[in-house]
Amino acid sequence: MKTLFLVTVMLAGVMSVARSQETVEAMKSRVEAASEKDQVELCARIAERQLEALDKAYNDGDLKKAETALRDVGIYGVKAADAARNTGKRMKQTEIAIRKMASRLDDIRKTLDIDQRPAVAEVVTQLERARTDLLNRMFRK
Repeated sequence: MKTLFLVTVMLAGVMSVARSQETVEAMKSRVEAASEKDQVELCARIAERQLEALDKAYNDGDLKKAETALRDVGIYGVKAADAARNTGKRMKQTEIAIRKMASRLDDIRKTLDIDQRPAVAEVVTQLERARTDLLNRMFRK
């Protein structure tokens, strides 16, 4: 019995490490097949990962990679909010994650050249709109 417990704990640890190392492309391919309830967490995780990639790409001067990551942050952040709003699951966690993403994006926007700021500001606006819709669903009368 003790051995079974240890094996289960070790397997859970290995699975969490493997899942944390899963590529963004692999997660994207799972989104459409996932249930809407599972899409909430999956899309939020993709958006957060792409936000990290966006920051790194801007710091490295790779504008093409940054544009792709920015587009993904907007798409998957909004998808996470929509799925949370539709299912009523993980709404609070998703709202917090989107608020943090929008804030971080706005901080990144302030460090960019003037030419690059409008695209980032547009994604911030999209995330804030999705967040507002989610809050309205959470606190509707």
